[in-house]
Amino acid sequence: MTAFKKTVSWSLVLLLAAPCLFARGARAEDVRKSVRDFVQGFYDWYCPTARKERGMSGARLVVKYRSNSFSPELVRALKIDSDAQARSPHELVGLDADPFVNAQEYADRCAAEKVTRKGDRYFVEVTCTYSGRKSADADVVPELARKNGQWFFVDFHDKETGLSLLGTLKSLRENRLKHHRH
Repeated sequence: MTAFKKTVSWSLVLLLAAPCLFARGARAEDVRKSVRDFVQGFYDWYCPTARKERGMSGARLVVKYRSNSFSPELVRALKIDSDAQARSPHELVGLDADPFVNAQEYADRCAAEKVTRKGDRYFVEVTCTYSGRKSADADVVPELARKNGQWFFVDFHDKETGLSLLGTLKSLRENRLKHHRH
């Protein structure tokens, strides 16, 4: 094959492959936008609802109103924790902070920002505003998966410490069981 024919052949291959390559890039950005929009939609609901429903923990609020946005494992762990806390109202036996904003206080607003993909999971950095002041770095990093075209939260991570909500809930449950046996 002559150099001219090789050049023409490769040019045709690239010309035919280019739309596929651009479409793949566009799809990846569409997926990032989709997951970011899902997370933002949750926080647009959660922040004002949590402030309004001060008597109900964030975990109980989510279990009651938005459990379909969470994995069954996370819903189960949140329910076990909030039920344990409800049974012991005068002592702290469960989460001592809002797990969805990773803080002791209610956020005015949260913004879903940078989206990172790791395998089939997506991680979204969420930055919150408290009393008009925006956090300098991500407050919490929700981990999401997709099933049957629907996004759902799998876990929430503390960006600073790397601790996960599921890990914390598991540890709290084990401590309650250990102390209950003695």
